[in-house]
Amino acid sequence: MKQFARLMDALSLEPSRDQKLLLLQDYFANTPDPDRGWALEILDGRHKPSIVKPALLRELITEHIDPILFELSYDYVGDLAETISLLWPQGKPTELPGLSELILLMETWPKQMVRQEMARLLSSAETTERWAILKMATGGLRIGVSGAMLREAFARWSGHERSIIDELWHGLAQPHDNFFAWLEGSGPMPERDRPLMFFSPMLAHPLTEPSKQLGCAADFQAEWKWDGIRAQYHRHGGQWRLYSRTGEDISGGFPDLSELPDGSYILDGELLVLRGDDVGSFGDLQQRLNRKKPSKKRMEASPAIIM
Repeated sequence: MKQFARLMDALSLEPSRDQKLLLLQDYFANTPDPDRGWALEILDGRHKPSIVKPALLRELITEHIDPILFELSYDYVGDLAETISLLWPQGKPTELPGLSELILLMETWPKQMVRQEMARLLSSAETTERWAILKMATGGLRIGVSGAMLREAFARWSGHERSIIDELWHGLAQPHDNFFAWLEGSGPMPERDRPLMFFSPMLAHPLTEPSKQLGCAADFQAEWKWDGIRAQYHRHGGQWRLYSRTGEDISGGFPDLSELPDGSYILDGELLVLRGDDVGSFGDLQQRLNRKKPSKKRMEASPAIIM
């Protein structure tokens, strides 16, 4: 756990993207399975614990310090996990289990024992470990790491093409040991034949000068460049996924696309929103991007389509 806590701390303080990539490469290259598999799950936002709620953490910390002091400190620091990790009375630090062991241990806590076990764990941890545990427990990391950054780090570390890693990404599942074996050159590439897996699209690039190899312009058809974002819609067996052109799963922001016809197909096109009977502007689309749960009012005002 100590190594992962140090990684999270370093990532949260590092402004440089290139340095973050180096930190990630170093951690995954020097961390054994299954800890690094769980690290992937946590950093990519796949592991979403629900056993500890922020309200419980507030109750725990106010049992140890004055509630007004806590609120003043929280207002100044601005982050619940950091505030509690700094204010929590330090007990006698003990060696915590590894990352995977700790996660599995927390998931076995009986509901009625969560309060007691979390308090005991926080008292046993050092400040940085305590902060990392609280971040993990609440599911809100906010340390400047995305799935795209993880994929880039794995591509640089392994030497494999980024596009191949993008295609594999959403088909990966715990414990990820086969994925890391492939990255290290000690195992075959994981299978890519699972449904709903992203495929790297062929992108258009501008020409500075028309190439003679393209032939006659009359042999081509031209289409209006729609003002949206490139997207890939997958549907199979009653399930669906929506990916950006870089392989980010953006399904949660566009639940209205679940109403598309059932079947087994992939749509590669432009993600747009409607405004009345017309295609909306990119500004209209932006109001729906990066929203995990759009409101019903927003979806009715700007329904999503794939062109």
